[in-house]
Amino acid sequence: MRKLILVIVLFTASKSLLSAQTDVSISPFGLLIPAFVGTVEVPVADYIGLEGYLLAIEGGAVANLNGRYYLNPKRGYDGFNIGIFVGGATELGVGPGFTFGYKTVSERGLLFDVGFGIGRSLSDGGLPLPYAKLNFGYRFQKRD
Repeated sequence: MRKLILVIVLFTASKSLLSAQTDVSISPFGLLIPAFVGTVEVPVADYIGLEGYLLAIEGGAVANLNGRYYLNPKRGYDGFNIGIFVGGATELGVGPGFTFGYKTVSERGLLFDVGFGIGRSLSDGGLPLPYAKLNFGYRFQKRD
């Protein structure tokens, strides 16, 4: 139930911020295995983006809320980033962690985003919560 609430909160927050720059991406690995991996990211402050991450696979799911700090952006929120997340997985429980990655965005708004990280479950004996993504997507520009 907590995971469902988290997903609803993520999508509600992203929907309310659609007038701002919004990056939407999915993983091509969903074509190889029966899974969906997608993210939505919006800027919340200078150099800081808030990302919702969802991996849904038969028999389980992972949902994270990531705060990302961009170290030297060139086209808004892109380039190398570091961040923290809170989230969880069906079998592993909920916990915090950290991430690092890189995002590049073309002039036409096409984006490539790769990231890795690790967290620790606050339940189930402190099991590790892995985080990895390789996504392609599109940047919806801010509407005036």
